[in-house]
Amino acid sequence: MQKLARKALASVTAIGIGSAFVIASAVSASAYQPVPSNLYVADNPAACNKNPCVLYPKSAQLPSGRIVASFENDQTAPVGQTMPVYKSDDAGTSWQKLADVKAPAYLSSDAKYAKYTSNWTNPYLYVLPQNVGSLSAGTLLLASVVSGDDYYYKEQKAANSRSASASTVAPVAEYATPRA
Repeated sequence: MQKLARKALASVTAIGIGSAFVIASAVSASAYQPVPSNLYVADNPAACNKNPCVLYPKSAQLPSGRIVASFENDQTAPVGQTMPVYKSDDAGTSWQKLADVKAPAYLSSDAKYAKYTSNWTNPYLYVLPQNVGSLSAGTLLLASVVSGDDYYYKEQKAANSRSASASTVAPVAEYATPRA
């Protein structure tokens, strides 16, 4: 009798599991699909000093869910360029300009940064996963190549993820033009 009861229980269980799979597969699943949109379109492509005009796009997601993005925008000469930073609070469906991060010469009154007059290429965005020194977890770092008239520099800036302010942290490396 116990054997018959176990078989009946096993059959009922199998039918129940099978029914659950049938019901679950009948309900269609869907994932979030944002509407395609352009983060940025060049205002004046004829003025671009490179083709394409927008290069090296990078993005990062902050702990709040906000997505930030940056890129090289070659619509003007490199000296004096800024690094645009955009934000999306709806998973990339729409974008708003957050900041134009200036070169260190314009962010600091310290004379040692005076030669860094352009913030123009190769952005890299990184969100700190934990506190590092005086920088809090969640702080957004933007590293980019900055330059003056003849030299190219690697420089790192930090922008608090809760604001649109930027400050110069320190040059990471300096590259001199080779002499003949």
